[in-house]
Amino acid sequence: MRPNLFGYGAAVLLSISSAVHAQTTTQDIKARAERLLSPLVDTRDGRLQVVATFDHQVTGVTVAPDGRIFVNFPRWTEDTPVSVAELMPDGSIKPYPDQEWNSWRNARMSEVSPSDHFVCVQSVVADQRGSLWVVDPAAPNAEKTIKGGPTVVEIDLKSNNVKRSFPIPSEVAGPGSYLNDIRIAPDRKFAYLTDSGSPGGLVVLKIESGEAWRVLSDDPSTQFDPSVNVMSDGRPVRRPDGRQPLFNADSLALSKDGNTLYLASSDREDPLQDPHTRYPEPRRGKSCPSGDGGDNGAGRWTLDRRERRDLPELDR
Repeated sequence: MRPNLFGYGAAVLLSISSAVHAQTTTQDIKARAERLLSPLVDTRDGRLQVVATFDHQVTGVTVAPDGRIFVNFPRWTEDTPVSVAELMPDGSIKPYPDQEWNSWRNARMSEVSPSDHFVCVQSVVADQRGSLWVVDPAAPNAEKTIKGGPTVVEIDLKSNNVKRSFPIPSEVAGPGSYLNDIRIAPDRKFAYLTDSGSPGGLVVLKIESGEAWRVLSDDPSTQFDPSVNVMSDGRPVRRPDGRQPLFNADSLALSKDGNTLYLASSDREDPLQDPHTRYPEPRRGKSCPSGDGGDNGAGRWTLDRRERRDLPELDR
């Protein structure tokens, strides 16, 4: 009796066909997953493009509502020739608001007044009402503040002139202070700044009067956490002498409705949530429950239009 080779061959072909189909389906799923994950794991995301490159360290960048871009260069390790600049369409930078405000040099500090010159700018923020806010902790090399130097400067983006300068008194920004970031309340009654220096804390600036005061100063919630190992690009961040940098209150964001202020140290696992509905002094901050802010690790983070936090520049 001849075996039923047709039936056997059909079974084999069906088995092979099923295996090939399964393999193809698996490959399709894998390819689709790779396309979705590639922006997250590749060395460079194809959606990113280089807008400008700089010869000096940048710690602040902001985009005004009309699309103009501004950057700042601190004097951490070098006596940079420009502190605040506008990025021009050709990629060059122009001292902003003018050359005179950018004429400070550490080597000439006895010849230049810190009250009307940028000393060591840490942050620039463009608001939605036509102003650029400049935070100058006035602490070259992130060391002792220059007397009379810590200042917040508001520049009118239409006229490109300084609109107002807010000197921060020494009892608010002392010798060990380092004003870091700023957010402006939607009603423009208050500005909020983090102080990453010693002691860490939050500074509240009443815009109408120019009065400034500290809250959460030296509070555990605004101090670094020594148990956290700060990483960047998968490697521990270390000073030249091998010590880990210690970052007190640093990151800062304000909700769109102006009712919630978020602040955190780069060395803390838990960003803070501080509703400031009680003027003129914000309510004491507390750690967010899980899910309110996620882990931090950022030297700087903001909330986008949907109030999602931007990715940090430091990781753990």
